[in-house]
Amino acid sequence: MPDRRMFSKQALAVLSIPWLSTTPGGQRAEAQAVDGVTWQSNAFGAYSYNTDQQLRSTAIAHTITEAGVQQVIEGLRGARSPFAIRSSGHCFAGLSQNAGTVIDLAGMNTVRFGQNDRIIAQPAARLGDVYALTGPRQRVLPAGFCQNVALGGHVTGGAIGPYSRAFGLGCDAMRRARIVLANGEVVEASAQDNPDLFWALRGGGAANFGVLTEAEFESFQTGEVSVLRYYWEDSPQAVATVIEQWQRRAPSLPRRMGSMMFIRALGRDIVQARGYLVSFDTQERARQAALDFYDIARPSIDPRIAIGNPDQIAENIWPRSYNPSEPRKVISTFQTAPTPAANWRILLDRLKDDPAWPVSVNLDLMGGAIDDVAPDATGFPHRGVATMTAQFDVVLDPDQPRAPQVTRLADLAQLVADQAAEGRAYLNYADRDLTDYANAYWGQNLERLQRIKAEYDPLNLFRGPQSIPPIDL
Repeated sequence: MPDRRMFSKQALAVLSIPWLSTTPGGQRAEAQAVDGVTWQSNAFGAYSYNTDQQLRSTAIAHTITEAGVQQVIEGLRGARSPFAIRSSGHCFAGLSQNAGTVIDLAGMNTVRFGQNDRIIAQPAARLGDVYALTGPRQRVLPAGFCQNVALGGHVTGGAIGPYSRAFGLGCDAMRRARIVLANGEVVEASAQDNPDLFWALRGGGAANFGVLTEAEFESFQTGEVSVLRYYWEDSPQAVATVIEQWQRRAPSLPRRMGSMMFIRALGRDIVQARGYLVSFDTQERARQAALDFYDIARPSIDPRIAIGNPDQIAENIWPRSYNPSEPRKVISTFQTAPTPAANWRILLDRLKDDPAWPVSVNLDLMGGAIDDVAPDATGFPHRGVATMTAQFDVVLDPDQPRAPQVTRLADLAQLVADQAAEGRAYLNYADRDLTDYANAYWGQNLERLQRIKAEYDPLNLFRGPQSIPPIDL
């Protein structure tokens, strides 16, 4: 464990960071390699999922080694220069962007099996890479379904997915992590080593404490998986009833089943609720659950079914080739109880009245093994309260003012806001416009996270627009 006095005694010598001059017209300069770190100046960097938050950076440091990360951190600590850490996937709020420096870990993307079918992965390994590794063995890491998300940010933020009801959150599967701290030291965090840091990395977001360079996870046997896809396409009144009934029934599903729902407008008169049932339970229990969903209302199209290993199912839900890059705004909330159909009706009417408004609402079922863990047992606090997450997503029109579009989406989300959720929001659906983001993301766990941050990052080197705020000890 680092000693707070260690930092005050260390000489904060500034490394000579090769800030590169820009070419005429502000174009990106050629990259230059210095001691295992490749630097770019005046660069946008890699792919950006949310172009609304994409920033041109003064410098981007690309490295594929832990030693390279240490070198960059040493220089940034001395210069007290603002920076962000980028694993390579996507962040809804662009928190991996910075106008100063970005530490780009895209090359640190290996993933492999260790002993006892454990997964050993670097931070830029994407979920698609993990599922491609584990799927053929009919094993899974219980994380999300977006295959182009990188592991480093996703899992340390919680990682809710269709297998979480059976095996817990992705962060619950973590068994150890390696992380470069603000003083340049590399430490391991596990139940035995630096246990407070290990607690914080499971839900507190690694970028608040250091640079994650490797993590080890438990994988779980699923056997064959089936996914049924339901389409309810009808008037707002009819679909609103479907959504409410789905919210009532889905939490009672057996643990070896997960479910999601995606809601959008199809035209002037029609809205759609697309439901998924992901099962690796017995055929009979899956059949009964499928009939239960069919019973809510007859689907517009007979349910489509896909059967395969977890990798094939992931490809069926979110293909690896699907990598949109658009200006977006996302708002997340947690739901503790079904929202009345009357509220959904108002929301769906708004979508129907403006079908060109590119809004989707996604509901992700929680419960099961997620709630077997106490809310204060890891940094992720939203257990035993929320039955599902709700995500509101809009593609922004870059030719129109941003603020009215953001307000309009917030008004939509407010229609189904759950007062019992106490303003909670999901770190992995980060929202820069939250007025009290720290309590929204971490709730009752915030004070402990602040104390751990003060212990491992006393200079508050790892800070950003929505980092854990410092605390006076």
